[in-house]
Order: sequence, then structure tokens, then C-alpha cells
Amino acid sequence: MAGRLDVDTLDDELAGVRKKFERWATHKLTSLEDLRRTHLEAVSVWKDNIQALERRQEELSLQAGRLRQRLETERGSEAALQAELAVVQAEQAALPKQISKLQEALAHETNKLSHREAAIADETLVKEKKLEALRQAVQVYRCRLGLEFKHTNDSQEELQLVFTQIDRQHTEREFMFAVRVMDENQYEVTKCNPEVDALPALLQRLNESKNFSKFVRGMRRHFQQLV
Repeated sequence: MAGRLDVDTLDDELAGVRKKFERWATHKLTSLEDLRRTHLEAVSVWKDNIQALERRQEELSLQAGRLRQRLETERGSEAALQAELAVVQAEQAALPKQISKLQEALAHETNKLSHREAAIADETLVKEKKLEALRQAVQVYRCRLGLEFKHTNDSQEELQLVFTQIDRQHTEREFMFAVRVMDENQYEVTKCNPEVDALPALLQRLNESKNFSKFVRGMRRHFQQLV
């Protein structure tokens, strides 16, 4: 049975690029979600720490107030209470600095996340532009160069190559040939309209070199010579 023609159309190439882009985009979205989840977890911890320190600050303030009241009523233990008050006040004085450091770390992490999100968005935009450029190239290849690939659905498994834009007087006039791959990877031309005298020689070189692109260009030149 004839082998399947080993030639991808530009539509196949575009589909391949699209699948790669979609895998890449899925990976990037997953990475971004992981980044955001990690960021939110860190923010939650920092906020909890800040709230705990603020609660401790309030508790220490109340405790300091109670100790001052005790100083007024317990003159005999004034020295011990003064020492305890000094410890409480020292811890109380250190809390604002600790809270400030945590707030700075939180702001830094938030800013870093914003920059990484922007970088991922820029990279996504570049990929989308490349994909769009490939779509435009396919359109140019079809419309301006006038070449269309058609796979037949019959048992012959042929690939038809239809050229237009060859006859300047009749740009929509079609020049067509069909090929299929035989056993041992040998090419066979099953149809050619209009006929090309040099076809046997071109086909022989194709089967020797396996350079299908060169064969297509050669057929187009000979079609042009027929106009």
C-alpha cells in the first residue's frame, strides 16, 4: 500500500505551533498561579505576625498602666516594679521597629510579584505576536504565491498542489499536479494539468534527491513557461 506523503502543509505547521503555544501558555498560567498562591500565603503569615505584634503592643501598654497603678499603692516593692516596668517598656519600644520591618518586607514582596507578573505578560505578548506573524505568513504563501495543498480522500492518498497567480492575464487560472508516495519511498505524479514536458526529468531528480520543495519550485517554473 502506498505510504502516506511525508509533506506537512503550512496549516499543519501552524497547528503544531499553536499546540506548543497552548502548552507553553498553560505552563505559564500554572506558574503564575503558583507564584500568586505562594505570595498570598507569605502575605497571610506576615499579616498574622503584624497583628500578633500589635496585640502584644496593646497588652504591654495595658500591663504598663497596671504597673504604674501598683507603684502608687505598693511603695514597698517600688524598685522591683520599676525594673519590671523597664523590661516591659523596652519590649514595647522595640515592637514598632519589628512591625516596620515586616511591613517593608510585605511591600517588597508585593512589588516583586507585580514585576514578575508584568514580565510574564510581556513574554506572553511576544509569543502571541510570533504566532500572528506565522498566520500572516501562511496567508501570504497561499494568496500571493498562489499555492494550495489538497489531500484527496480516495484510496490513492494523493496530495494535490494547485497553483494560481501564474497567468497574469488570468490570475485565477489553476495549474495543478498530484503526487503520491509509492513503496520504497518513491514519488509518483498521478496528474498534471496542463502537461509539463520536463516532468519525467523533474520526477527522476526528485526520487534521487528527495527534495520535494525544489521539485515544487521546478514545476512552478515550468508552468510559468507554458503561459
